[in-house]
Amino acid sequence: MTIIAPCPKCGTPAQADLGIDNWLIVRCRGCGKQPRGPLKEGERVTGRYESNAFWRTKARVELDLLAKSGMEFSADDITAICGVPDEPNAIGAMFAQAHKQGLIRPVGTRTGDRPDRHSGSQRIWVGK
Repeated sequence: MTIIAPCPKCGTPAQADLGIDNWLIVRCRGCGKQPRGPLKEGERVTGRYESNAFWRTKARVELDLLAKSGMEFSADDITAICGVPDEPNAIGAMFAQAHKQGLIRPVGTRTGDRPDRHSGSQRIWVGK
């Protein structure tokens, strides 16, 4: 069974193994191997970890494709394709990580399209 869990250091979804004493060993491509700590009694690596990891993986692939296209895009473009994540800060964290990695750069701002954001301001990005 393949386990996908967020890296405890950078939050990127990665493959993981259940180690000795129920420690979850995350094999992050960016940070290297990271121990997540022992699972609590009755805790399983499903549910929130699994759904957030799936969303992050899918959204990061879409962000990489949009960055390579050379077109301008925003968080609304990602959520239109991948949906809104369970974790409220996941979108901003993903964009911040991509910016720190030098994949994207901000080029302006615009009003958001999603009604639940109440026309809030958001950055427009383009791939480097």
